[in-house]
Amino acid sequence: MVPPKSYKELGDKIELTYQCFMCNKDNVIVVDKVKYNRFLAGAFAQNVWPELSSGDREVLISGTHNECWNEMWPDEDEIINDLDSEIDGEGGYTA
Repeated sequence: MVPPKSYKELGDKIELTYQCFMCNKDNVIVVDKVKYNRFLAGAFAQNVWPELSSGDREVLISGTHNECWNEMWPDEDEIINDLDSEIDGEGGYTA
């Protein structure tokens, strides 16, 4: 887990800003303070915030926003399609 770039209390919620290490863009997310403290104590993000998207949870874990995460870890089908496009008619690679 990476620490946020900034932390702003908003009553029972907190606004966290993370900087994506891939593109340096800021990601801002507002979460419940009690839940955030559970996360800091070691609870898994998916257990603390089942209501958040996996992309939002990844921001809280690594600071990486969804677009850069997907670029680093493309879908398995996408990888297979890319590899298939490099195979020539005789079963060899064209790369």
